[in-house]
This record gives sequence, structure tokens and C-alpha cells, in this order.
Amino acid sequence: AFQAVCAFAKFAGEVSAASTVYDLVYNPGRTRLLRDAEAAGCRTVGGLDMLAAQAERQFEWWCGARPAPGLFLNAARAALAASENETAQGSSA
Repeated sequence: AFQAVCAFAKFAGEVSAASTVYDLVYNPGRTRLLRDAEAAGCRTVGGLDMLAAQAERQFEWWCGARPAPGLFLNAARAALAASENETAQGSSA
């Protein structure tokens, strides 16, 4: 992530609102790279979207059927939220 942030800073003057910045990291969802890109007016895509899209394609490939739209993305979001809640509860105990 550090190299990506440095790379964004290096090219920040060359991006525009027409640019898309993709960060493959999915936790945290809003990385420094994505926040910096948003501040520069870029469209951003986080890694959770890619992870869920890959899971959908793999499910279809292995099972021969498409999963319900958003099934894997919603499951991933729920799992991350549960993990964050467990972490928060563990640190307050």
C-alpha cells in the first residue's frame, strides 16, 4: 500500500475526474490511496468489489449457476463488519 500511495502522489498531477483508481486492498475499505484519489476527483474502486466479483465467477464456474446478485458482496461486507465488531469488543474488554 505504501508504494501505491507514493505512486499516486507521483502522478497526482496527471489524474483527472475521468481517471479511475483501483486498490486491491479490501480491509480497510477506504485506504489512503482511495481517499487521496477521491480528493483529486478520481473515480475509485476498492478491493472488496473485485473479491466478490471473483467469487461470483468461481461459483458459477464450479456450480454451473449464477449466484443471486450481490450475494457474495453482501456476505463479505457482513463478515468484515462482524470481524470489526469482535475486534472492537475485544479491545474494550
